[in-house]
Amino acid sequence: ISLKNPVVIKLILIFAVTVFLLNVSPFDDSAQRNCFALLICASLLWATEAIPLFVTSLVIPLLIVRSEERRVGKFILSTMWNSVILLLLGGFTLAAALSKYHIAKLISTWILSKAGTNPAVVLLTIMGVALFASMWISNVAAPVLCFSLIQPLIRTLPKGSRFINALIMGIALASNVGGMASPIASPQNMIAIGAMEPQPSWGEWFVVALPVCVLALLLIWVFLLITFNCNSRNTHLVAIRTIDDKFTGIQWYIITVSFGTILLWCLASRLTGIFGEMGIIALIPVILFFGSGLLTTEDFNNYPWNIVILAMGGTALGKAVASSGLLNTIAVTIQSQV
Repeated sequence: ISLKNPVVIKLILIFAVTVFLLNVSPFDDSAQRNCFALLICASLLWATEAIPLFVTSLVIPLLIVRSEERRVGKFILSTMWNSVILLLLGGFTLAAALSKYHIAKLISTWILSKAGTNPAVVLLTIMGVALFASMWISNVAAPVLCFSLIQPLIRTLPKGSRFINALIMGIALASNVGGMASPIASPQNMIAIGAMEPQPSWGEWFVVALPVCVLALLLIWVFLLITFNCNSRNTHLVAIRTIDDKFTGIQWYIITVSFGTILLWCLASRLTGIFGEMGIIALIPVILFFGSGLLTTEDFNNYPWNIVILAMGGTALGKAVASSGLLNTIAVTIQSQV
């Protein structure tokens, strides 16, 4: 281990800051002082990525119980497997099925085939597809899917065409915007829902998120058109051909289960007497897709488990901040200063 290694330097500085906050703190209560030091330590580890993000999440419950009673450990561990984690697994399952059986690609190609050859319309359409895809198959997989869709179109454009840059930037930015469009689009969305009491339904989330996403998409679209000077005079496009493959019975089954699950999530607030939590609804596609053999153990093993662990750590840290009284103390202090 060399002291010249940037990772070692980061860890030493974070350790020093944590020790300093344990001894010199604005909080008198020992539990709040320890929790504040842990909060800063975890935040710095996540921000600097001195160690892998999921490793930081695994360190959090260990640090929380170091100076507390044994029952605190049971409480913290019980919070780490909750409705939010099941929602993540449900979202990963829908994404895996839609991608594995090419449903997302078939639907996206059909939509793009209707866009015509007007550069502005094509750009807005592909951005809309990227936004919609990132709502369900994550805003990491969505750009990969959309880029594969526009490859035939890019090959028809002259080398150095600025419209290619507009397309790629549009897909990337629209996918980022789509990351906030649905509760399962990004892990932070589910963590936010898990921290809210009462938890908002999917319908309530859409009422707030979709108008913001649509407005942001249109502003980005206009900005790209102006920046890259995309118009019919300097850009000539070839229409994208639709894929002639028809939906099979398996694909219709996946679409039906996916749509039904999303519908139940939207109505979750009215179905608490039946399901209790949205996480229970997330078990439906997991059971139906894996139980029928459409998805296999290999698909399950390919889930981004580092994100699941990251969400668990964030949930545990949030519960520690709330249960120690630190959150209330900070809120009261801020309120008195406003």
